[in-house]
Amino acid sequence: KGGGIYAYHSSLSLTDTVVEGNLLTAASGGYGGGLYLEGSDLLWNGGSLEGNSVTVDSDGYGGGIYATGTTISINMDTISSNLVDAADLAEGGGIWTDSDAELLLNTLSQNEVQARDAEFELGGSGGGILSAGGTLTLSVVEASQNFAGGVGGALAVLGGSLNLSSSTFSENTAFWGGALYQLDGMATLNNLLLYNNTAYDGGGAYWTESAGL
Repeated sequence: KGGGIYAYHSSLSLTDTVVEGNLLTAASGGYGGGLYLEGSDLLWNGGSLEGNSVTVDSDGYGGGIYATGTTISINMDTISSNLVDAADLAEGGGIWTDSDAELLLNTLSQNEVQARDAEFELGGSGGGILSAGGTLTLSVVEASQNFAGGVGGALAVLGGSLNLSSSTFSENTAFWGGALYQLDGMATLNNLLLYNNTAYDGGGAYWTESAGL
């Protein structure tokens, strides 16, 4: 847990901080290549999250950040080239969160989730960001070239609600929902540009199962 930073039931404030090139490897249960946060609120202003990874022989979550039971607020330039490479389920190449999160980003790019075993070939969700609960409030100047083997090349919302505004999504790829995938919950979408995204089965730009817009 936590290839770079591990925080448990604490409060973390980062300013102009770069978290880069951290690697978490495990036989089972890989969580947070860059940061692992459990019950620990995060306030991060300035800096970047780049080139962090989780490589695991079972399930892997959060190549850049894994945050559970927390509130996170991030205002930064770049989240890029983070990876979850898992044998089974792979979720949240850049960020995995199950609680309230507010993210203001310039660039979300070239993050990836991929499940290696054939049985789980569609097990990669949220190449850039995966939200599993709470409310995700997101604005990103450019989200591009993110990849998920399963759903949500740039963003997957599997629980909770989504507020997405003033964002551009381009050249993201997934099996379903090349740019965005939302399983259920409410979505508020404003001032978006989505172009040149690819889905191998459906929803090149946006796929929803039962979300309310």
